[in-house]
Amino acid sequence: MDLSFSCTVAKISGTSALQIALCKEMRVEARLAVLLMENKEFSEVLTLLSNLIKEVRRLDDKLLLVDIDLLESKLHFSLRNLPKAKNALTAARTAANAIYVPPA
Repeated sequence: MDLSFSCTVAKISGTSALQIALCKEMRVEARLAVLLMENKEFSEVLTLLSNLIKEVRRLDDKLLLVDIDLLESKLHFSLRNLPKAKNALTAARTAANAIYVPPA
């Protein structure tokens, strides 16, 4: 299975269980975290994000780190943990400021 198949399946409503299975098989962990958030499987998302953040920081992918930090903020906000949600937003802002955008 390739990534284009996964994106095609994402357009079909009611296929979140299939999308979760595809993401687990294909190791697309950021998308998997979003899908698990939609299914309200917060504990699984929390463990997935903690491992994913460590890996992405090591790879130094700032753009992906911003997306993950924003997702982590949404997760903590859903769990009513406002201090951690605010910390995740601050981390996202810090990572976003580190991204170089060339002048137009």
